[in-house]
Amino acid sequence: GHQYGGNHTFNGNAGSCSGGNRNASTAYEPGSGSTIQAYAGICGNQNLQSNSDDYFHNISFVEMVNYTTNSSGNSCPVITTTGNNAPIVNAGTGSFIIPISTPFILIGSATDPDGDTLTYNWEQFDLGPAGHPNSPSGNAPIFRTFNATLNPWRTFPKHSDLLNNTQTIGEILPTYTRSLKFRLTVRDNKAGGGGVNYDEIQFDVTDAAGPFLVTSPNTSVTWQGNSTQTITWDVANTSVAPVNVAEVNILLSTDGGNTYTEVLVSNTPNDGSEDLLIPNLPTTQARMKVEAATNVFFDISNENFTIEDNPIPVELSAFFVIGTEEGALLKWTTITETNNAGFGIERSSNNLEFTEISFVDGRGTTTEVTDYSYTDKNVKPGIYYYRLKQIDLDGSFNYSNSVEADINAPTAFILSQNYPNPFNPSTIIKFSLPVDSRVTINLHNTLGEKVDVLVDKALSIGHHELNFDASGLSNGVYYYTINAQGKDGSVFTSTKKMVLIK
Repeated sequence: GHQYGGNHTFNGNAGSCSGGNRNASTAYEPGSGSTIQAYAGICGNQNLQSNSDDYFHNISFVEMVNYTTNSSGNSCPVITTTGNNAPIVNAGTGSFIIPISTPFILIGSATDPDGDTLTYNWEQFDLGPAGHPNSPSGNAPIFRTFNATLNPWRTFPKHSDLLNNTQTIGEILPTYTRSLKFRLTVRDNKAGGGGVNYDEIQFDVTDAAGPFLVTSPNTSVTWQGNSTQTITWDVANTSVAPVNVAEVNILLSTDGGNTYTEVLVSNTPNDGSEDLLIPNLPTTQARMKVEAATNVFFDISNENFTIEDNPIPVELSAFFVIGTEEGALLKWTTITETNNAGFGIERSSNNLEFTEISFVDGRGTTTEVTDYSYTDKNVKPGIYYYRLKQIDLDGSFNYSNSVEADINAPTAFILSQNYPNPFNPSTIIKFSLPVDSRVTINLHNTLGEKVDVLVDKALSIGHHELNFDASGLSNGVYYYTINAQGKDGSVFTSTKKMVLIK
């Protein structure tokens, strides 16, 4: 490495790392370092490991390329064309801020013009005062380099340390306000002339926020599947400036934190608490993860917890909501039901606070597929969230996941024909208002005499309906007329004929 212009890369100052061997302008590795140009194994209590790994740090690559292309190393070269193209690398967009003492993940990407298999290496690229890697100051490097992998991401600190609640020398989370810079080096490892390229990302750490921590579940608790549980976390000022993360995602692992395949909720407010339905995925190795929805930091629960098998009394195979002229149409299907009293229909405008608006009876116990539907009528245009509260005969209950419905506003005044027609003794009249309006609907007989006032009040924009009971009227033809005075000055009048047959 020295023959190609590469300097030492360690930032330690103990053992052989002292005595002028450190090169301040290339000291990007904490402690003894671990790459070829570092001093692994000979720097006393600052050793990261006993022997060097057989690859160069990014700064060594930069120095050697510069030496062989722009310095004396270019005085007598024999240039061989390889036909290979270097990878195209993207380390992501920086300039965000993370809290202190909080894990984070960096995710990059790369493509190779020649379709070669790529390997990825995330390395910190900061310079600061020399010293022990566990006692940094200023912008000293705090994260060591590891061998390249096939994955374009890296967790800081390494994943195994997070799972075991341990700390590896050369892997320490920032505990004070500072900046962090990382380079993603990508190699195509092509024999006879491999291609190497890199990209850089920089962001800041603030001690005005953090540590961001999962607080429950955080011990070896036992939860029942299909039960609603409260997940809590310490927001630690991450929802306000300068971090400004308004929303988080909550994920569940069933394999001890190695993968998080179950997304329990996305983009929920970063307020420190969320009641969630725990899926019926029996395991003794569950972990919970709360991650920033628009940032790179996260935390996981400290210990595995248990989810016990608890089949839901009612198995839903489908639940969706669509906007119609009548309002929000909810449809759901059950595969089996056991002691099912029915379903409470709950609505929310913010997906946080729900109100029960109706109840639909269940079928008790059945193994037959059952389709259900309910229409939430007279709802104003807007975005709404609905969920089902399935209630057993003994009073216990479970919530479904919420679903979103977009109720569109009418674009014109409409008075629909009553249905049924002819009718006896009741019928439904529907009408639509594109603006908030003062509405009257009067009923006349064939002589033009007013016989009833069906509506006389201010109504909001949206689709409306009324159930008219004509029990007190005699057989015959009647006419109903709407007069709507829109708040924007618009006027609408329309008349329809109805026939009462007794």
